Amino acid sequence: EREQIPVQIVRGMEIWAVGRLEEKIRSGRLVPLNGSRFFLVEVPFDAEPEEIRARLTEILDLGKVPVLAHPERYYCVQDRPNWLFEWRMLGVLAQMNKGSIFGRFGPKTEKTAGILLDHQMVSCIASDAHGVEYRTTDMGPIREFLEKHYSEEYTDILLRKNPEQILKNRLPAAGPPPVPVRQEIRWFW
Repeated sequence: EREQIPVQIVRGMEIWAVGRLEEKIRSGRLVPLNGSRFFLVEVPFDAEPEEIRARLTEILDLGKVPVLAHPERYYCVQDRPNWLFEWRMLGVLAQMNKGSIFGRFGPKTEKTAGILLDHQMVSCIASDAHGVEYRTTDMGPIREFLEKHYSEEYTDILLRKNPEQILKNRLPAAGPPPVPVRQEIRWFW
Protein backbone atom coordinates (compact mmCIF):
# COMPACT_ATOMS: atom_id res chain seq x y z
CA GLU A 1 0.00 0.00 0.00
CA ARG A 2 2.77 2.39 0.94
CA GLU A 3 4.37 1.97 -2.51
CA GLN A 4 0.95 2.01 -4.21
CA ILE A 5 1.53 -1.31 -5.94
CA PRO A 6 -1.83 -2.92 -6.81
CA VAL A 7 -1.19 -6.34 -5.27
CA GLN A 8 -3.53 -8.28 -3.04
CA ILE A 9 -2.10 -11.20 -1.07
CA VAL A 10 -4.50 -13.95 -0.09
CA ARG A 11 -4.02 -17.02 2.05
CA GLY A 12 -3.80 -20.52 0.62
CA MET A 13 -1.55 -23.50 0.17
CA GLU A 14 -0.82 -26.33 -2.19
CA ILE A 15 -1.67 -29.49 -0.29
CA TRP A 16 0.21 -32.75 -0.72
CA ALA A 17 -2.70 -35.14 -1.21
CA VAL A 18 -1.46 -38.43 0.13
CA GLY A 19 -3.08 -40.47 2.86
CA ARG A 20 -6.37 -39.52 4.49
CA LEU A 21 -7.23 -35.85 4.07
CA GLU A 22 -10.65 -35.64 5.73
CA GLU A 23 -9.44 -35.01 9.27
CA LYS A 24 -6.82 -32.49 8.13
CA ILE A 25 -9.41 -30.54 6.12
CA ARG A 26 -12.06 -30.64 8.86
CA SER A 27 -9.55 -29.48 11.49
CA GLY A 28 -8.38 -26.55 9.36
CA ARG A 29 -4.77 -27.73 9.14
CA LEU A 30 -5.04 -27.58 5.35
CA VAL A 31 -5.68 -24.04 4.14
CA PRO A 32 -8.01 -23.47 1.18
CA LEU A 33 -7.53 -20.71 -1.37
CA ASN A 34 -8.58 -17.38 0.16
CA GLY A 35 -10.80 -19.05 2.76
CA SER A 36 -12.94 -20.61 0.03
CA ARG A 37 -14.04 -24.20 -0.54
CA PHE A 38 -11.29 -24.61 -3.17
CA PHE A 39 -8.15 -26.57 -2.28
CA LEU A 40 -5.06 -26.56 -4.51
CA VAL A 41 -4.06 -30.23 -4.60
CA GLU A 42 -0.80 -31.89 -5.65
CA VAL A 43 -0.24 -35.62 -5.90
CA PRO A 44 2.96 -37.58 -6.60
CA PHE A 45 3.86 -37.46 -10.30
CA ASP A 46 3.87 -41.26 -10.44
CA ALA A 47 0.55 -41.74 -8.61
CA GLU A 48 -1.85 -44.27 -10.09
CA PRO A 49 -5.04 -42.77 -11.55
CA GLU A 50 -7.23 -44.70 -9.12
CA GLU A 51 -5.30 -43.24 -6.17
CA ILE A 52 -5.61 -39.72 -7.59
CA ARG A 53 -9.34 -40.22 -8.08
CA ALA A 54 -9.68 -41.48 -4.49
CA ARG A 55 -7.99 -38.36 -3.08
CA LEU A 56 -10.04 -36.04 -5.29
CA THR A 57 -13.28 -37.82 -4.42
CA GLU A 58 -12.45 -37.63 -0.72
CA ILE A 59 -12.22 -33.84 -1.03
CA LEU A 60 -15.39 -33.59 -3.15
CA ASP A 61 -17.31 -35.70 -0.63
CA LEU A 62 -16.57 -33.03 2.00
CA GLY A 63 -18.29 -30.41 -0.16
CA LYS A 64 -14.93 -28.94 -1.18
CA VAL A 65 -13.55 -28.44 -4.68
CA PRO A 66 -10.10 -29.77 -5.55
CA VAL A 67 -8.04 -27.70 -7.97
CA LEU A 68 -5.56 -30.23 -9.32
CA ALA A 69 -2.13 -28.62 -9.62
CA HIS A 70 -0.17 -29.19 -12.84
CA PRO A 71 -2.00 -32.32 -14.12
CA GLU A 72 0.10 -32.14 -17.29
CA ARG A 73 3.07 -33.30 -15.22
CA TYR A 74 1.43 -36.47 -13.87
CA TYR A 75 2.62 -39.57 -15.69
CA CYS A 76 -0.83 -41.15 -15.95
CA VAL A 77 -2.24 -37.98 -17.59
CA GLN A 78 0.72 -37.87 -19.97
CA ASP A 79 -0.04 -41.46 -20.97
CA ARG A 80 -3.81 -40.95 -21.10
CA PRO A 81 -5.07 -37.33 -21.01
CA ASN A 82 -8.66 -38.50 -20.61
CA TRP A 83 -7.93 -39.28 -16.96
CA LEU A 84 -8.12 -35.53 -16.44
CA PHE A 85 -11.34 -35.35 -18.45
CA GLU A 86 -12.88 -37.97 -16.16
CA TRP A 87 -11.80 -36.07 -13.04
CA ARG A 88 -13.13 -32.82 -14.49
CA MET A 89 -16.51 -34.52 -14.99
CA LEU A 90 -16.52 -35.27 -11.24
CA GLY A 91 -16.22 -31.54 -10.51
CA VAL A 92 -12.45 -31.21 -10.19
CA LEU A 93 -10.74 -28.10 -11.58
CA ALA A 94 -7.28 -28.08 -13.15
CA GLN A 95 -4.48 -25.52 -12.81
CA MET A 96 -1.68 -25.74 -15.36
CA ASN A 97 1.86 -24.40 -14.83
CA LYS A 98 2.96 -21.78 -17.36
CA GLY A 99 6.38 -23.44 -17.61
CA SER A 100 4.82 -26.66 -18.84
CA ILE A 101 3.55 -24.92 -21.96
CA PHE A 102 7.06 -23.68 -22.74
CA GLY A 103 8.69 -27.09 -22.32
CA ARG A 104 10.43 -26.31 -19.03
CA PHE A 105 9.52 -29.74 -17.65
CA GLY A 106 10.38 -31.74 -20.76
CA PRO A 107 8.83 -32.49 -24.15
CA LYS A 108 6.26 -34.98 -22.84
CA THR A 109 4.90 -32.43 -20.37
CA GLU A 110 4.86 -29.75 -23.08
CA LYS A 111 2.94 -32.02 -25.47
CA THR A 112 0.46 -32.97 -22.75
CA ALA A 113 -0.06 -29.30 -21.84
CA GLY A 114 -0.97 -28.57 -25.46
CA ILE A 115 -3.42 -31.47 -25.60
CA LEU A 116 -5.12 -30.37 -22.38
CA LEU A 117 -5.41 -26.76 -23.59
CA ASP A 118 -6.73 -27.87 -26.99
CA HIS A 119 -9.44 -29.91 -25.24
CA GLN A 120 -10.44 -27.19 -22.74
CA MET A 121 -9.50 -29.37 -19.76
CA VAL A 122 -7.63 -26.54 -18.01
CA SER A 123 -9.47 -24.20 -15.60
CA CYS A 124 -6.62 -21.74 -15.04
CA ILE A 125 -2.90 -21.22 -15.54
CA ALA A 126 -0.51 -20.18 -12.78
CA SER A 127 3.11 -19.12 -12.55
CA ASP A 128 4.26 -21.81 -10.09
CA ALA A 129 6.76 -19.16 -9.05
CA HIS A 130 9.83 -20.28 -7.14
CA GLY A 131 11.92 -17.11 -7.30
CA VAL A 132 12.83 -13.94 -9.14
CA GLU A 133 15.10 -15.49 -11.78
CA TYR A 134 13.81 -19.03 -12.21
CA ARG A 135 10.09 -19.87 -12.42
CA THR A 136 9.08 -16.26 -11.90
CA THR A 137 5.69 -14.60 -11.46
CA ASP A 138 5.91 -12.96 -14.92
CA MET A 139 2.76 -13.99 -16.80
CA GLY A 140 3.40 -11.77 -19.85
CA PRO A 141 4.94 -14.48 -22.05
CA ILE A 142 2.15 -16.96 -21.36
CA ARG A 143 -0.48 -14.32 -22.12
CA GLU A 144 1.20 -13.60 -25.46
CA PHE A 145 1.46 -17.31 -26.28
CA LEU A 146 -2.19 -18.03 -25.47
CA GLU A 147 -3.47 -15.02 -27.41
CA LYS A 148 -1.40 -16.07 -30.44
CA HIS A 149 -2.34 -19.77 -30.39
CA TYR A 150 -5.87 -19.65 -28.96
CA SER A 151 -7.88 -16.46 -28.45
CA GLU A 152 -8.00 -13.37 -26.27
CA GLU A 153 -11.23 -14.67 -24.73
CA TYR A 154 -9.79 -18.08 -23.80
CA THR A 155 -6.66 -16.34 -22.47
CA ASP A 156 -8.74 -14.04 -20.27
CA ILE A 157 -10.73 -17.00 -18.95
CA LEU A 158 -7.59 -18.94 -17.99
CA LEU A 159 -5.56 -16.05 -16.58
CA ARG A 160 -8.17 -13.75 -15.02
CA LYS A 161 -11.83 -14.77 -14.98
CA ASN A 162 -11.57 -18.28 -13.57
CA PRO A 163 -8.92 -17.44 -10.95
CA GLU A 164 -11.06 -14.49 -9.79
CA GLN A 165 -14.11 -16.75 -9.46
CA ILE A 166 -12.16 -19.30 -7.42
CA LEU A 167 -10.85 -16.62 -5.04
CA LYS A 168 -14.44 -15.35 -4.62
CA ASN A 169 -15.51 -18.91 -3.68
CA ARG A 170 -17.49 -19.32 -6.90
CA LEU A 171 -17.27 -22.07 -9.47
CA PRO A 172 -15.78 -20.80 -12.72
CA ALA A 173 -18.63 -20.28 -15.15
CA ALA A 174 -16.50 -19.06 -18.01
CA GLY A 175 -15.11 -21.07 -20.84
CA PRO A 176 -16.04 -23.97 -23.04
CA PRO A 177 -16.64 -27.35 -21.40
CA PRO A 178 -13.87 -29.95 -21.42
CA VAL A 179 -13.78 -32.27 -24.43
CA PRO A 180 -12.41 -35.83 -24.28
CA VAL A 181 -9.40 -36.70 -26.39
CA ARG A 182 -10.33 -39.06 -29.21
CA GLN A 183 -7.98 -41.98 -29.03
CA GLU A 184 -6.40 -43.08 -32.26
CA ILE A 185 -7.30 -46.65 -33.14
CA ARG A 186 -4.29 -48.68 -34.22
CA TRP A 187 -4.53 -52.01 -35.91
CA PHE A 188 -1.72 -54.49 -35.75
CA TRP A 189 -1.67 -57.33 -38.30
